[in-house]
Parts: sequence; structure tokens; C-alpha cells
Amino acid sequence: MKAAAAAGPASDAAPAVPADAPGATAATAATDATTATARCDNCGAAVSGHYCAACGQRLEAPVQSLWHFAREATEDLTHADSRLWRTLGALLLHPGCLTREFLAGRRARYLPPVRLYLVISVVLFLWA
Repeated sequence: MKAAAAAGPASDAAPAVPADAPGATAATAATDATTATARCDNCGAAVSGHYCAACGQRLEAPVQSLWHFAREATEDLTHADSRLWRTLGALLLHPGCLTREFLAGRRARYLPPVRLYLVISVVLFLWA
């Protein structure tokens, strides 16, 4: 402890507790591990959450598995939330209503037509 005090000036931050020290907790060790690597790949700013506050890029691990890539591609393609089901229901049960909503500019509730076409094409390709 004397060596740490003699090494440099005192700072406002609490002293770091080594992960193997008796007073260390799992949260302290996890926080130290994430703060050491939490830099935005895009702008280099410090990232405290899942997204960079400076540029908005999502903080992701540098190496991803094939399963992660497939999930991300599916999510980016379909945005499989309530919009997909709302669009399919309106298309099958009330197609004129869906067209009127789209032409009136109320598009946020529904999946875009090209994305819907791609989703249906992929599903039918995998099913056949």
C-alpha cells in the first residue's frame, strides 16, 4: 500500500482492488475487466454501456461465432418483432387496409414491402 501511495499523486477515484485480494468481489473484477476494454471501435471514446455515447455504435465482441452471425442477419433482415406479425395479418385478412395505410404514410407499424418479400422468399426457400 505504501508503494502505491509513493508511486504517484492521489486521485479522486477509489483505489483499484486486485481481483485476488480478500476484499475483492466478483462485480469489482468484472468492472475492472470491462473498463479496460470498453473503447468504441469507431471513434475510440470510452463506452460505459452497450452503445457509444459519442457516435452511437454498438459495443460488440471482436470475434463472433457463426451462430451469432446467423442471429444478427435474421434480426437485421426481419426485425422479427410485432411488425412482422402485424403486416402478415393485415396482408392476409385486410390487404386493402394495408395498402391504404402504406400510401397514407403510416408505415412504422408495418414491415417494409421489400423486407417482407425477402423474409417470405427465404422462409419458402428453406421450407421447399
